[in-house]
Amino acid sequence: MKSTKEKFLTLSGMLIAVVLLFSIFTIDSKAASTMPEASNGVVKLTEDVTLTAGYVVPAGTTLKIDLNGHTIKTTTGLKADVITVEKGATLTITGNGTITNSYTADDYAAVYNNGNTTIDGATLELDTTVNGNTFYVVLNHGIMKTKNTNMSSNDFGSSLFENGYYNYSSTDPRRGHIDGVNEATPKLAIYSGIYDGGLNTIKNDDNGEIVIENGTFRNTKQVSLMNWNVATVNGGTFLTPTGDDKTNIFIGNYGKDSVDKGILTINGGTFEAEHLLEGYTGVVTPIKINGGTFKYTKSLLNESVDKIHASLKEADGIDVVGKVTAPSTVLKYAKTGAEVTITDTVSVGDNFTVPEGVKVVLPSSDSKKELVKDENGNYVVKYKEADYSKVNEAVKNANKLNKADYKDFSKVEDALKNVEYKKNITEQDEVDKYAKAINDAIDGLEKVEKKEELKDGEKIKNPATGDFVLVYVGLIVIATVIAVFAKKQVKAKHNK
Repeated sequence: MKSTKEKFLTLSGMLIAVVLLFSIFTIDSKAASTMPEASNGVVKLTEDVTLTAGYVVPAGTTLKIDLNGHTIKTTTGLKADVITVEKGATLTITGNGTITNSYTADDYAAVYNNGNTTIDGATLELDTTVNGNTFYVVLNHGIMKTKNTNMSSNDFGSSLFENGYYNYSSTDPRRGHIDGVNEATPKLAIYSGIYDGGLNTIKNDDNGEIVIENGTFRNTKQVSLMNWNVATVNGGTFLTPTGDDKTNIFIGNYGKDSVDKGILTINGGTFEAEHLLEGYTGVVTPIKINGGTFKYTKSLLNESVDKIHASLKEADGIDVVGKVTAPSTVLKYAKTGAEVTITDTVSVGDNFTVPEGVKVVLPSSDSKKELVKDENGNYVVKYKEADYSKVNEAVKNANKLNKADYKDFSKVEDALKNVEYKKNITEQDEVDKYAKAINDAIDGLEKVEKKEELKDGEKIKNPATGDFVLVYVGLIVIATVIAVFAKKQVKAKHNK
């Protein structure tokens, strides 16, 4: 039996062990519930962090958070954004880790920015396994750049990424502009990454300005890009395979041209959906399309959507003025100077109405065909003319020859007569045979031989006119000498 002292020591040891164990768990829990301290302006994660309070980057701070492959998330039910950046603060997020908001209702994001924030190489998301978690993954009321970023949400209650204000005049800084709290004109630049899901994928709201350079944007509920103010798309891939509207881009305004201008400029990118555009408008602002590849299967403009305001119409202005690749229905919007490569499968005899000053290019799969303007001003699909360059060269060589120099020139003449012009590219083999026939006839020619006197294997030069005169003079001189000599002989005989 243990003594009282032994029992005391045993109980004391157990108590100490419990205290130590509790202390260990407390330390671990504390370490995992707060962000590490910054060192030289850098917070580098060495483990996953579950925040029990939202992390705030205060005004006047310049900070870099290196996720280092780890995760930052909020505890389930925490009413807080994971990271809040105040106006006047600068934050850079790197490190290929994940930032997750786990609140069980709406109004809180993974990142809420009022300052100047760059996100490079992170994954941001809402924990959609938590029932009722519906909000923007990122809410930008400041200046923001994103690249190499993955952002996703299966929630259809809010857009994935909000730039600008839900209601510019609201006194709630999470919804409206407040001097000294957030930027009057929030600006967002997206350089690359994958942005997937949400009610709308990218929402450019009241007084927001957005530039999209590249990236992939996908939506299965409404649109990949919703623009209320000023949006410029220079590149990227926009996919809207399913959803209510099956449309890539919504554009509109409420007639509040100061904060809802409804200005959209597309300079490039690839867009795939049943329709490219839809929306409604109170102030007409032409949509500028300067480039891009459009793979819509039904129409450039979806006018069938029943909106609470006046639907966006062709009359509101859609100007295609640059190089685009799209179905031929885009031609009705093309303006002088535009170059449209149509994606239609065309057949010889098809015709298209092409606006004045617009160049139409057929797809590379129809490289043997071209559009030729007819007398009615319509463009008809025809086969291209065959290439006669080899024939023309052969004819040129034949015309240089003098038929009198050859025994029989008839084969060359026959080959020239057999050439038929205005054949199309599908008959190129036949055209090439014309050139071969002419060249073969030229190669088979035999020259006429000239009669020449030969002496010791050399040509004897026929005397020229001057040479004959000399001969005649010589003969006369010889005859005169002979005559004089003969006369002297006769005289001498008589003298004897």
